[in-house]
Amino acid sequence: MAVVSTEINGKVSSGIKGHVSNGTNGRSPSKYQGIVASLNSINADLFENDGQRIEAVTAAYALVARLETPWDFVLRTVMGQVRILVTC
Repeated sequence: MAVVSTEINGKVSSGIKGHVSNGTNGRSPSKYQGIVASLNSINADLFENDGQRIEAVTAAYALVARLETPWDFVLRTVMGQVRILVTC
């Protein structure tokens, strides 16, 4: 796998190239790649105002909550915060 940058409408997005889906749950690899490409193309400049941007951020938080496992949550909230680990 390699990290790659893609330019869409003058905006540069980064992503991972070389990850292949095994079609788990009946989803095809192409659908997975399309979803990831769509998510990577989103940035703050796409929204007309802060209200729209904040609504998208809220939806993104809800998406993360639906997708992440309990271990993902621990990695994101605890393991990424060295100060928390040092004080324990």
